[in-house]
Amino acid sequence: MASVYEKGDGKWTAAMRVPCPAGTLRADGSPVLIRKNKILTAKTKKAAERIAAKMEQDARDTPVVVQTEGSLAWYLNGVFIPHQRSTKAIKTAHRDAQLAGGVLRVLDGDMKLSAVGKADFVALVDRIGTETHPAGHPKAGQARYGARSVHHHWGFFKKAIAHAYDTDLISFNPRVEGLKAPKVPKRGPNVKYAGADETMVLVDALRHGHEKLRGQRPDMADLIEFGFLTACRRQEMLGLRWCNVHLETTTPFVLIIDVIEEAGGVYRLRTGTKTDAKTGQAGRRAYLVPEAVTLLDRRCGAKLGPNMNPDDLVFPNPKKGGIWRPSMVSSSVAEAAKRVGVTGGLHSRRHGGITHLLEQGVPLDVVSKHAGHADTSMTETAYGWVTSDMAQQQIAQIGAGLSGVKPAPGPDGSVDPAVQKLALEYAMKTGEPLEKVLAALKAA
Repeated sequence: MASVYEKGDGKWTAAMRVPCPAGTLRADGSPVLIRKNKILTAKTKKAAERIAAKMEQDARDTPVVVQTEGSLAWYLNGVFIPHQRSTKAIKTAHRDAQLAGGVLRVLDGDMKLSAVGKADFVALVDRIGTETHPAGHPKAGQARYGARSVHHHWGFFKKAIAHAYDTDLISFNPRVEGLKAPKVPKRGPNVKYAGADETMVLVDALRHGHEKLRGQRPDMADLIEFGFLTACRRQEMLGLRWCNVHLETTTPFVLIIDVIEEAGGVYRLRTGTKTDAKTGQAGRRAYLVPEAVTLLDRRCGAKLGPNMNPDDLVFPNPKKGGIWRPSMVSSSVAEAAKRVGVTGGLHSRRHGGITHLLEQGVPLDVVSKHAGHADTSMTETAYGWVTSDMAQQQIAQIGAGLSGVKPAPGPDGSVDPAVQKLALEYAMKTGEPLEKVLAALKAA
């Protein structure tokens, strides 16, 4: 509801919440509201409130984007985004709605959908790039975020137009028109991980209390410890039900099927993980180490007892019950870690658990399945070069790989070409200077 503040001389400032002009939608399909101030003339505050309330309601009832049937705006907001909301995960639908707002901001929403062609993809890239970091901007031409923003808008536009072709709304097929995606600078390894020592410091502080924390939070301590021991993702742990916990088998495990998803202020429990790009499967088994079994046994006895409901969540909201909101959990963990003085973030415990397994010499394919990756390439790229100890091991072994050549330098101090090739691959993957890698090889 609009708020009204007196300015004097019969003037009032009305602070209203109206739909975003760009047409950005929340994950549930409702428009994103922004604050807009308006100066009103009224004799009393009640009269000003009535005027402001009517103006606010009129703004909400007015379509955010004029949608002429057959236009690009009509298709994106009226056809494609509703299709995404009904068929995709809530996070995907929310992200696509935001990208649709960006596309309509730089392209003509009134243009006919049937007129969309190659030139519009080129124009989209040029205008998004200029808008993100215009000429003269300190980061123009070098910002990774700007390049990724262009790439995301282009990818969304191609997906949307391909759906229009599939539904016979247009004859232009972007899949076969030779469109080239804009280049994006490659990311180097960017894994923030918390080791076992840091994790246990935070767990002990939350479970038993700490001078810099406000009381004890045993439920959060259990969640953090479980995340490290199982390397499960946040949404997988918060969506775990007791019916998917199997502790009586020879090798105890949990079945990852239900997940919590959140986007645009909306969160819900969804059955059936569809993260094929990462997991490569709809659901997976996460086998439990003895410490994780003990943790679940303790929670089962303390929280549920003999009257356990199989559909209850293993990690519910400790204050209200039901779903524990993911964003609130992450912010609370980060704040607690900052106060205690250890590496923050709940997801960094997953990274720490995976890294710990690699450091212990567990085979890469086993770690990949444990982490829920589709294949070993993601595990190797993201985690295979994390710690300095692992890097030194890789340098020491780099020449003993496929070529079978030892890393010892030649009489003239040179390195065998085969070893130099492996060193170059290592340097490209880790971001380490090639000279530094070769110097380490010569000193080996």
